[in-house]
Amino acid sequence: MRRQPDAQRTRHQPPAPLAVPPDFNLRPPRPGDPRPQEIDAQSQAIDALFGPGVQLPPRTPGEQALLDATGAAKASARIRATVADNGTQVTDKGAFLKQVLDAPSGDTAPQEASLRPGQ
Repeated sequence: MRRQPDAQRTRHQPPAPLAVPPDFNLRPPRPGDPRPQEIDAQSQAIDALFGPGVQLPPRTPGEQALLDATGAAKASARIRATVADNGTQVTDKGAFLKQVLDAPSGDTAPQEASLRPGQ
């Protein structure tokens, strides 16, 4: 069994001082500048999917044409609020989609299959 720390002994120990050495290279931020510790959502998603520091290759002409044709560059910044609005009309996607979304989480390990040519 694990022993609990003695309250009298831990209470009388002085706390360690918090000292931050000065950094004279720091300048106060200008109003309106992005915070250096904040990362944009796209960079966070790329880091989560592919690991930190990965650079995506440039878009192919086909990808760019698809994005241009769908108006992806003109997407509303308030799209999440619009979708969550009670007045937004939605389409019933049917029972199959409900089954997929309600399916219990299972084994996420990739499945293996062996192929035998000629059979």
